[in-house]
Amino acid sequence: MKRLLTLICVLFITPAFSTSSNITWLNENNTTYATTTCTVGEDITLPTTPTKRGYTFTGWLTLIPIEYIESTGTQYIDTGFKPNQDTRVVAELEIVNVTGSGGWVFGSRNGYQDKAFGEFLSYNNNAWRSDYSDNQTYWNNSLASVINVKIIVDKNKQTTTITNKSSGAQLQRIVNNTSNFQSDYDMFLFGGYTTDHVVPLQGTLKIFSVKIYDNGTLVRDMIPVLDSNNVPCMYDKVSATFFYNAGTGDFVAGPGITQ
Repeated sequence: MKRLLTLICVLFITPAFSTSSNITWLNENNTTYATTTCTVGEDITLPTTPTKRGYTFTGWLTLIPIEYIESTGTQYIDTGFKPNQDTRVVAELEIVNVTGSGGWVFGSRNGYQDKAFGEFLSYNNNAWRSDYSDNQTYWNNSLASVINVKIIVDKNKQTTTITNKSSGAQLQRIVNNTSNFQSDYDMFLFGGYTTDHVVPLQGTLKIFSVKIYDNGTLVRDMIPVLDSNNVPCMYDKVSATFFYNAGTGDFVAGPGITQ
């Protein structure tokens, strides 16, 4: 029985002053199959149809890389991955504002201090909270220092490092107690699963990229894109899968990436 094969067509936004655009055609394992250049306003010339023994080629799947996707307080993404004591998340993001009681940047937990893994912003307490297994560690009086700043959050097992993307300066290092655990629920982005529902971050958050590791193995390499219907979402380069909003409303798309 033949299996289906779909390859990715990556379109880059063309600058206003340019008359041509670059197109990268990717294999199913995310390696480059071909690169072409098309003239603005003219039809795209397809590369040679790919073949693979035992597969039937069904066509090209189109995506447009964008700088970020932005939530407005009701959008969030299910990563399909359940964190544990060996999970690492490296996220490039920008917190535009935090309202209400705050919420999760990303995370998952069974309940209060129960198999937890994630980062939480507490607006009422003006604090950044790091959750790991059965304990919580706070970075107090912190929110003003991360608002409207592009940061890299590296949560490597029980240690979270927050770095200013532009300057490279380390803003904070948060260390939780060590403990073994396995979450029963998927980790979310722009929110966190807790007890029996998702708690989104109340406010505005931009995510530029997310990498998730399971005991050192990269299991998610997610970038913001527009799909073939111009829907803002995250595309995982490891599994070649689109991850869409699981909340309400729509993500705001950032500007396209030029090449």
